[in-house]
Amino acid sequence: MKYINNKELKILHGVEVEILKEVDAFCKKNQITYFLYGGTLLGSIRHKGFIPWDDDIDIGMPRDDYEKFLQLFPHEKSNKYYVQSLETDINYWNGFAKVRKSNTLLLEERIKDLKINKEISIDIFPFDSVKGNSYDDIKIRSNLIRILKDTINYKRGTRKFKECHYKYIVFFMRVFSVKFLYKLEYKLMTKDRYKETSHLVSFTSEFPIRIEYYPTAAVLPVQKGNFENLKFNIVNDYDTFLTINYGNYMELPPKEKRVCHKILKIDTEKGEEDE
Repeated sequence: MKYINNKELKILHGVEVEILKEVDAFCKKNQITYFLYGGTLLGSIRHKGFIPWDDDIDIGMPRDDYEKFLQLFPHEKSNKYYVQSLETDINYWNGFAKVRKSNTLLLEERIKDLKINKEISIDIFPFDSVKGNSYDDIKIRSNLIRILKDTINYKRGTRKFKECHYKYIVFFMRVFSVKFLYKLEYKLMTKDRYKETSHLVSFTSEFPIRIEYYPTAAVLPVQKGNFENLKFNIVNDYDTFLTINYGNYMELPPKEKRVCHKILKIDTEKGEEDE
């Protein structure tokens, strides 16, 4: 099966930076805190832009800012970009949101047959405040969230049963609606929202929660960093943040791990597959 080439990957990068610039301007205008996150943050520090083989942009927002963004962004007069989330789209599957560019196409192998939106996008992850000084303090809760997340993905068709971490619990939980499952997931993620807390967690990430558990002071307040010859927000202490995520983050991974998602096709103008 043929995947996109380096030239197409560069074109994809350009559209994703365009979306990020739109989000950055909107956040400045509405006093919403965000920061580059995951491989995008790593790329900012190690490469001053995209990791050469990466194909997406990830940003994070504290939960209050994330919900403010979801509430306000749809009211922008431009219809060029839109937010997709479990709150706005009954066919969506992720606990985090996407900002998509209308009339484009990003066709990934894993979702190519699903009747869901496939426009080019960037990902926006909510970060929740939690009590405790170690991952062990939230381990049970994070496992429950993983079960709910697996079940939602299984019901939406974005994860096969054999890929679920807790198969037999998922098999039982599948009888509940996605709306109910997400309400329960949301309640667990925001349990400590209005309490005195010391850490921030990206519960909706696909990575293990033990490496998505950060001292709040490592994340906030945000500062400016370089990405593709532009300035965007990054976390307060990127060294601590990236060390938690990647260990020795300045060391390149082995060549066999320098891969992107299995993208079959991109289109910057159409937004639908050719008939």
